[in-house]
Amino acid sequence: MEQIDKFYFKITLTEGLNRQIRRMCAHLNYEVYKLKRIRIMNINLDLPYGEWRDLSESEMKEMNTLIAYSHKTFDKET
Repeated sequence: MEQIDKFYFKITLTEGLNRQIRRMCAHLNYEVYKLKRIRIMNINLDLPYGEWRDLSESEMKEMNTLIAYSHKTFDKET
């Protein structure tokens, strides 16, 4: 966690659970007004609100490599 100023913090999660940041802040008696996700895995989310783009071939390859053996995607029977 990095404090940007009196009211803003930057929190980096390696594996985010449902509402994890909100629960952590509530435990410290902080109220969360807004969250902004800046990256998902290897993909930076630097697009304006409501915009989208296709993933590049290299982004797709890297993402597939990162999730190949995830416990949520790995078929343990094979």
